[in-house]
Amino acid sequence: VRARARQRVLDAKARYEKGGREGVLRFAGDIFRDITEGEYSGIIASLEGENFLALHHSGEQRDPEKALSQGTREQLYLALRLAYVKNHARSAEALPVILDETLVNFDLRRIRNTARVLAAFAQENQILAFTCHPWLADMLLEAAAQAVPCAPVPSSFSIAGGVISRLSFPEKQQ
Repeated sequence: VRARARQRVLDAKARYEKGGREGVLRFAGDIFRDITEGEYSGIIASLEGENFLALHHSGEQRDPEKALSQGTREQLYLALRLAYVKNHARSAEALPVILDETLVNFDLRRIRNTARVLAAFAQENQILAFTCHPWLADMLLEAAAQAVPCAPVPSSFSIAGGVISRLSFPEKQQ
């Protein structure tokens, strides 16, 4: 009886983990598709189940470590991070997301796409983005302001000489 009960618990755990993983991969694939403008259509687990593969729009499965550029690989990993946070929030409190120069290896088109993804994501999760590039901070703020025109304008701060100062930011478009 104990062995059967243990097996049932293990089976339930495996079903839960599989369901959670599938949810994460579905969310991550949607995010990755948005960042890459459909160049990649999703993310799947490798046959071994330990690694992830990027699904190119051609149907080809690409190993991120071997077949993706540094920027695209980092976009895939960002999509996975955001998906884990989104999946967690389905059954618990939303977590904040902290980004520190995360977009540094992205091209400008994908930075814009990622800014829109982050702005949408910020509707349910707090996002703290750190960058030394004022133009990037402006781009993130502009995307956030456009995502929800009637919401409060997000804030941007600078630290110089040990002093924290609020920066100006793009006006919201009505």
